[in-house]
Amino acid sequence: MGMNTEEIKLKEDIEIKRKQMISEALKAGLNNEKVIQYSSELDQLLNRLNEVSTNDE
Repeated sequence: MGMNTEEIKLKEDIEIKRKQMISEALKAGLNNEKVIQYSSELDQLLNRLNEVSTNDE
């Protein structure tokens, strides 16, 4: 089955958050508070995508 709009939006948000995290990590280091925050937010987005994808099967 194809992706629904929530999956598409989540994938876009994941890519944006991933780029933000990498950019900040390159500037401030991996242990920077902002990088850790982005990582946590990315985890939440990935978990939500997994839930949506699993429920769509």
